[in-house]
Amino acid sequence: TGMLVGTVLSRIGPLGGEFEGASREVLGGVAKIGRTLYMFMIGLELEPAFLLQSSKRASLIMVSTLCVSTVISLAFTPLVMDTLQTKMGYSRFVFLFTVIIAGTSAPTAVRAAAELKLATTDIGRLAITTSILSDMVVLLLVGINPGPSLVVFSDIVHDTCLLAISLISTLYVCRPVLTWLNRRNHGREINNFQFGVLIVGLLCLTMGGSEGSSEEIFFALFMGLAFPKTGKLGRSVVRRMRSPVHELLLPLLFAYGSMQADVRNMRGRDVGLVFATVVLSLVGKILGTTCVCRLLGIPWAQTTVMGLLLNVKGQVDLIILSRTVSND
Repeated sequence: TGMLVGTVLSRIGPLGGEFEGASREVLGGVAKIGRTLYMFMIGLELEPAFLLQSSKRASLIMVSTLCVSTVISLAFTPLVMDTLQTKMGYSRFVFLFTVIIAGTSAPTAVRAAAELKLATTDIGRLAITTSILSDMVVLLLVGINPGPSLVVFSDIVHDTCLLAISLISTLYVCRPVLTWLNRRNHGREINNFQFGVLIVGLLCLTMGGSEGSSEEIFFALFMGLAFPKTGKLGRSVVRRMRSPVHELLLPLLFAYGSMQADVRNMRGRDVGLVFATVVLSLVGKILGTTCVCRLLGIPWAQTTVMGLLLNVKGQVDLIILSRTVSND
């Protein structure tokens, strides 16, 4: 719905002017808050031990899908660039095309697994862990290559240090505070004042980066994972956040992303490229997943289901879109 609203309303003459200038900046800020809180909610609903159980197998699947997607990108990039007649550099286009094909939206994958009643099964846990690892790697790659220039070593060191600082501060600063708050409430639900302070504190800690930066998303996820899983603190926070995040902030996030793409000029060639990208992404995910899952002895049916789950897209593609549009 958000994608349709953003695409349609921003192109209507009288209404289009309302989405320019300061209004678009405000909407971008709200969308950024929505993305941060969504990742925070995902962390709240996941168990750290749940992720560690299948991390080794998930890492193998993630690397396999990334390698297969890279090969597909290298093979089809010349054709896509010729069709689009883009002036973007070859190396950068290969990078962006690989990220788009290989990327998986962890929040969407988690939600899909839960809706399909797979979240508590072995294959569901493996798919969720793989999607989170894939999302983190892709976000890190996007973070270290924000512009037309190629990745340099200093960018990698910078983002790695920020990620390490986020993880350390979550473990040694935020977690003790949250544990104390959970113990202080003695099984009672969090009150409005505590909830407000918690959300404001989270946003203050995560919103300092540039638009689309990966550090804020990682920190929000780590913050959610650091929440005590016993007691009512985490459950009451999720219950208070679910409606505003899912019914308001997420639609605005997708509306903001769709506003930056003008679909009015799409012709048959462009629609064909979109369809081809979806097919290539699906092929890359299923092939990469199959290569490892068969070695691990996972049945064909479960392998196919996981390949489809890992093909869901989300906020990473919107980040790539916004950065590409702003830089070009």
